Amino acid sequence: MAFGKNSLLVSSDTKAEVSGFNDGLSTVTAEMGTVAIAYDCPNKHHTYILFFPQSLYFGDKMETTLGNPFQMRNHGVVVNDIPLQHIPPESRKPGDHCIIVDDHGLCIPLSLRGTMSGFTFSKPTADEINDTDEMNVTHVQILAQPLGSPSVQTSLQQKTQLVPMALDPMRPQKMMNGKSLNFK
Repeated sequence: MAFGKNSLLVSSDTKAEVSGFNDGLSTVTAEMGTVAIAYDCPNKHHTYILFFPQSLYFGDKMETTLGNPFQMRNHGVVVNDIPLQHIPPESRKPGDHCIIVDDHGLCIPLSLRGTMSGFTFSKPTADEINDTDEMNVTHVQILAQPLGSPSVQTSLQQKTQLVPMALDPMRPQKMMNGKSLNFK
């Protein structure tokens, strides 16, 4: 996760040198730590403070925030990032094109900006961060486990097991118990 100016660095663990996808882009230094954003839920008329540990924080050096659906999914967050125009109307259901945090009953509807899905949030105030009794806001840990945690290791093991299956040319027949499909 990479956070920009509409977020707040709550605690800093270290700094990281970050470079772009091509050698022509410069390297910048970013703080690494726990970053928070405030989401005002229009349905519940309630503010949620979302915490993202082990994230990159660029502050005013970056206009937007870049989320990582894989990373969120790996921590139990449901990310339904398929835009509604790509879901037939008769197949649409509540929770489509949303981020869902089940243990808090939180459903964040996504909107499109060009081809990117996102949602509106703001920088939390000091009072919101310090409201540990959650009298006025609800604190939600989005990325709760460190990178070396068992769930991340399990994910890597699962990928290792799935890649050979995907490369197996006999996989469709094996899945169909030896029956073949005829396409005309």
